Amino acid sequence: SSGVPVLHCGMADTKTEAGQEPKKEVLVEAEKDDVPDKRPATKIKAEINDYDCTVDVMVSNEGTMISGLSGDALAFVLKGSRATLGVKSGRYYFEARLVESFEKRVFRMGVGTQWSSLFAGDDENSIAFTGDGGFMHKGTTDRNCQAAGVPSRELKFGRGSIVGLLVNLQKGSPDEGTVSLFKNGARMSAPQKIPEGMLGKPLFPIVTFRSAVCIVNFGPKIWEALPFKVKMLSAAAAADVAETAKRRPKDGSYEVMVPVGIPNEGVYEWTDWYLAKNPGKYEEISARNCLRWLAASGYGRSEPTHPETFDWRFGPRELDDKSLKKDLLRCAVLQKRHMLVLGTISNLSPKDRAAVLSSVPSAFKKTAKVLMGEPDEEFKSQAQKHVQDVKRKEWEVTVERKKAEKERIRKVKEARKIAEAKNAALKKAQEEAAAAERLAQSAETDEKKEDEANGDDNKDEAAEGETKTEAKSEEKPEVKEEAKPEEEKKEEEEAEEEPEEEEPEFVDDTDYSKVWFRTPSSKEPDVPDREVKRYLSSFALPGDSEGFNEVEYVWRDEDGAKAHLKDFLSNRKTVQPLHDLKPSQTFMDLLKAWNENKSNWRRKHQQFQDQDRIKKAAAERKKREAAAAKAKAAKEAEEKGEEPPEEEEEPAEEEAEADEVDIWSVEDIDDIGDGKPLYAHFTTEDWVLVNLRYEMHLMVHSFKRDCTDPDIKGIHLNTFDFYFRTYFGRTFTPPAFGCKSVAEVLQFVEDVVSIVEETSCLHGNHPEDTPIAAFVKLTEEARRERCARIEAGDEGAKLNFQDESRINAQRRRERTPPRRDAGRDPRRSGKGDDRRGGKGGGGRSRSRRRSRSRRRDDPRGEKRSSVDDGRGSKYGRPDYGKWDKGGGKGDGGWGSWDKGGKGLMKGYDSKGYGGYDSKGKGGGFSSGMASYAGPPSAYKGYGAPAYGLTGAYGAPVVNKGAGKGLYHPPSYGKGKPY
Repeated sequence: SSGVPVLHCGMADTKTEAGQEPKKEVLVEAEKDDVPDKRPATKIKAEINDYDCTVDVMVSNEGTMISGLSGDALAFVLKGSRATLGVKSGRYYFEARLVESFEKRVFRMGVGTQWSSLFAGDDENSIAFTGDGGFMHKGTTDRNCQAAGVPSRELKFGRGSIVGLLVNLQKGSPDEGTVSLFKNGARMSAPQKIPEGMLGKPLFPIVTFRSAVCIVNFGPKIWEALPFKVKMLSAAAAADVAETAKRRPKDGSYEVMVPVGIPNEGVYEWTDWYLAKNPGKYEEISARNCLRWLAASGYGRSEPTHPETFDWRFGPRELDDKSLKKDLLRCAVLQKRHMLVLGTISNLSPKDRAAVLSSVPSAFKKTAKVLMGEPDEEFKSQAQKHVQDVKRKEWEVTVERKKAEKERIRKVKEARKIAEAKNAALKKAQEEAAAAERLAQSAETDEKKEDEANGDDNKDEAAEGETKTEAKSEEKPEVKEEAKPEEEKKEEEEAEEEPEEEEPEFVDDTDYSKVWFRTPSSKEPDVPDREVKRYLSSFALPGDSEGFNEVEYVWRDEDGAKAHLKDFLSNRKTVQPLHDLKPSQTFMDLLKAWNENKSNWRRKHQQFQDQDRIKKAAAERKKREAAAAKAKAAKEAEEKGEEPPEEEEEPAEEEAEADEVDIWSVEDIDDIGDGKPLYAHFTTEDWVLVNLRYEMHLMVHSFKRDCTDPDIKGIHLNTFDFYFRTYFGRTFTPPAFGCKSVAEVLQFVEDVVSIVEETSCLHGNHPEDTPIAAFVKLTEEARRERCARIEAGDEGAKLNFQDESRINAQRRRERTPPRRDAGRDPRRSGKGDDRRGGKGGGGRSRSRRRSRSRRRDDPRGEKRSSVDDGRGSKYGRPDYGKWDKGGGKGDGGWGSWDKGGKGLMKGYDSKGYGGYDSKGKGGGFSSGMASYAGPPSAYKGYGAPAYGLTGAYGAPVVNKGAGKGLYHPPSYGKGKPY
């Protein structure tokens, strides 16, 4: 009757008759008054649960006033609290008021499920209205949630405002399944839908804040009346609400649990599994939880890769000192909570465990959970399922990527076919037009010829008929010729259509019996290896003297856990180098003796090679002489007509061949007969291998003697380079042997050392006191076998060794960053073929521009200015080149000289004044003529000597104390140390 339609929480538009003034817009509320409810009311008191809030929240005034601790790092983090009652159905209201508000204030008011985040709106199980006028869910804020006709600025609420939240789960209501915000009794927001995942679960009021003090009102009386009658939460029917499951223990006892396990072996996974099994019971005290807390408060990201070693650089000093974890522990003790102190590295250290236990009162039960060895089947099955799910997801991503690529290729082919069809149609039309034009021209030409030949009309008609017939006969084959390619194209297109591939199946050939933890499937471990190495020496199992009330071994018994930790420490120590290891004197003596013997063998080998060449040359000469004598005798016999003399067989010289001698029966390797050594046929590669054999044998046995740590099993492949450099003072270079890794090189000497498969450590195959001659015999045996394989056609048996010094030099060049002025250093190169020295080797010229000049101390007593790369500038910094009559154009970097010899900065004049003394200070020399001791032209090859001269520029004898002077002969000008 009023002409105002009922709108859903919006402004009503009024309809007026002609001549009447329009009525003002009215906000119409769709919510109706509550009807009396005869069901019994709940007997549970609605209040803030002091056991279900962050540990820095203080609850007072009978559960209605909440505030937070704000000392040090706690001033930067959010605080959260949850009520004791949750709404299951019906429509209920609660409100809050800010009493105090400080800098960096944050205030949110919302609802969440029993185990949702205490920071309302951060996760998928909670929603909230924020103090700056937004609706928040899963960390995302919607700024357009206001009711119709309400400016967005009105949604903001601060100190003194009474803010209320209406939860509507009443069946049949137009706003069923929504929450609404009211301020000072007026509607501020339109009803916001509750996410589907939260419906059907009790929704508990949550208040999240920072730098504020507030009072919460759950009823029974309302502070600010709404446009409709509504029940407060404390007056709810018992059937419509649910009590919180998180309550303080009835016996009043609390526990501190410390999981102890090896890094990256399931400690974090077990903690997550245990907390999920006991929801809400324990307060996690860990770096991971602190970083999550900070992320929810606006600092950093929620889940860093390595929480224990994360670099805390948030800005505020109170956060960067990592004191938040200690504050969290102190607050948990103060608020009396069950605690789970998590940290793989810290929990393995007795010192860190003692620090935690010392801060906990004796009233708390202190329990250590040792997680070492093979887990139980329940835990392993969860880890295996996780690994399988990860692999399946990766496979699905790969399949989708292949499908997308296949679809892209199909679209490209389809577009190409369409373009080809268009081009073919255009080409066909052009050919038809050209053919028609040719036919018309041909017909016209024939017609003219016929008319000229005879004027008979009958002949003309006949000619026209013939022309038409010919035209038809010409057109028909063209159509057929064009039709054939089209048919062929269709056949080709049908042939090109690939059959649809069957949907690939997921195949997983992983042996899950060896999968114990999720960590191997992760891209990053819980703790980096470099951090584990730092604390290895402090790792130990918890003992009875540390103050634990109970030490529980979860997966294996005490002996099994100790054995597992010992194996872990042994393996980790084995793969990291001992930096304090020093070769013993015994090793030095044995190495010295080996080098002396090797030198003697090389010398004897060279002598034998020289003698052998001489013998072979003499034998060849004797054969040639015998052949010449035989030919001469045969010729003389032929001239005389006699028969040539018979050849006398020369007795073969018996010579001990190295390849025929039994290697292991040789007593003296230096002489196997006639002074021939066993190593007579050694090549350069064989000498390299015999040296490698003995060095590997010596290093393996010396390490066992020099290493005093019994946990280290030997020289690991990862530490091979370090120990080789420690013992022999040089870098091991696998490319010099034509290999890519140490393991490949050791295959050449597998008769001396082998690699243990279980530990990847080197094992010596011979006793420590093996004679050194045995290594020569082993090398000779390997040489014979290699030669036999090569003769049999095995190309893989050939050795491809390279010069080690060249490879190391190349490595150094690759590691050294290029010089900014590479190739332009005048002190290293330059021809000096100009009196100014400007053209010498790309010399660096001095720039007059001082905009980018940098000054640094000059050893000769001046400040050195920056120079620009150039060639032959007037103010050149030459290659310490020639001198002119007045003293010459000298070093442009420290001072240039004009024709009169006067330096532009601090050069030398024609009389030599302005020189430098031994400390680099000017004026250290008096007479330049005396120093030159002759015509200046005689010293045209001498440039600037070293930095910090002992005298003026002059004869070489004056500058002999410099040590780094450079000499540039005029002919080629390359610098040499002077």
